[in-house]
Amino acid sequence: MTITAAGVLLGVIFTVLGSLYVANKRIAELNIAHAQKLQEVFLSNARAYLEAVYLPLHLAQAHLAAGYRTFQLQDSSSIGHPSGPKERLTAVIDEYLKLVDQMMDRAAGAFLSPQLEDEIEDLSSFLRASIAADAVKRRITFTIRVYGTSMSRVVESTANVWPSNISLMGIGSSVEVTKVLAAPLTSKEFEEQFVTATTRVRGLIKEVTLGAHARTGG
Repeated sequence: MTITAAGVLLGVIFTVLGSLYVANKRIAELNIAHAQKLQEVFLSNARAYLEAVYLPLHLAQAHLAAGYRTFQLQDSSSIGHPSGPKERLTAVIDEYLKLVDQMMDRAAGAFLSPQLEDEIEDLSSFLRASIAADAVKRRITFTIRVYGTSMSRVVESTANVWPSNISLMGIGSSVEVTKVLAAPLTSKEFEEQFVTATTRVRGLIKEVTLGAHARTGG
């Protein structure tokens, strides 16, 4: 092949690669624009249900968070009394779960984003399981790796396990705690999961409520 022919071939290759890059970049931009448009449409539709769905959810979250803060400030010596902090927190949780269940029974979930609906369901499941929990229950993933091939098993257990990841000469294993499913109300694990879950839910609610406020105010 002559130098001229090689130069032409390289030119064609670079042109094709450049065209592919531009095309892929354009496709990515269109996908992002489409996703943003869908999000805008969803938020626009969701804002029509502020008073019926989002504000009640926001108030329920605020009341739940306030109840837990009050519980944290109470004297631990009174926990277990018929009208002690734990019993009052249980009543707050029951009230929250009842309200959410009633809203979902009225098909409120149809006006929530899939992510918000999932987060609310996860929080409700965690709270229900935690009310009577006397030990931390976790979802644990055990994985064994052998020369590029892996096999995993997911279990739910109250056993104390430590996350680990061991590998030697192509063979290894790992233990990962993927989720806290339940925890006693007085435990550190309950506090961590409660704060994380309620923060996510409130953030997703505010995507709708604050967006509507900003647009009205602007």
